[in-house]
Amino acid sequence: FRSGFRKLSRDELALNLLDHQDFRVRLRAQFELVRRALDGEKETLQLLGTLAVTDYTTGINQRHAIWALGQIGRKNSEALPLLRRVLTHRIDEARAQATKTLGDLRDAASEEAFLELLQEDKSVRVRFFAANALGRIRSKKAIDPLFELLRKNADEDPFLSHAAVVALHSIGDLDPVLARAASDNKAERLAAILILRRASSPQLTRFLNDPDLSLVTEVARAINDLP
Repeated sequence: FRSGFRKLSRDELALNLLDHQDFRVRLRAQFELVRRALDGEKETLQLLGTLAVTDYTTGINQRHAIWALGQIGRKNSEALPLLRRVLTHRIDEARAQATKTLGDLRDAASEEAFLELLQEDKSVRVRFFAANALGRIRSKKAIDPLFELLRKNADEDPFLSHAAVVALHSIGDLDPVLARAASDNKAERLAAILILRRASSPQLTRFLNDPDLSLVTEVARAINDLP
């Protein structure tokens, strides 16, 4: 830290310091690599792309490379194809971090990949970030798959259910949400109530006659809480 990171070689930063035991050192090395890539060093960008898809014992280098590509991608779109390659990586956490990063970047070009991850990935964490990403890009194609996710999850994992609800609210199409009032699936109807609550929709009242008392209670709570 005293001598600075700018004098260090690319390999020292990427291959040694990105795997350092101290997070502060790793972060400074990451930021320096990002600075160099944004200054036009193609070799640095390609090296980060290689690190992002390479397996490591700890995976620390890989995660920092993915995060670095996300930083670069905000200003240089050449980083995005390098990030998309990680969406099919064999390591769950690599796919999760790439999905989260591309979702934060609202990368609409990854829509089909996000949909595949949402529906087929074995990792709950990856599906969670895929739901978030589809909400961020407001994917209309994701509406039915998100409700399918809610049905399969059946509120077993509250984080996954929450991600699906937030994504559906972000997409902003309330017609298919209102259609779930007639669904025979409790998880779908609960999600519809929560989405309508987020939208401050008076259509919430149609759920006051739901056959499930816990859902009627949720509607009453929403009506009481909202202005």
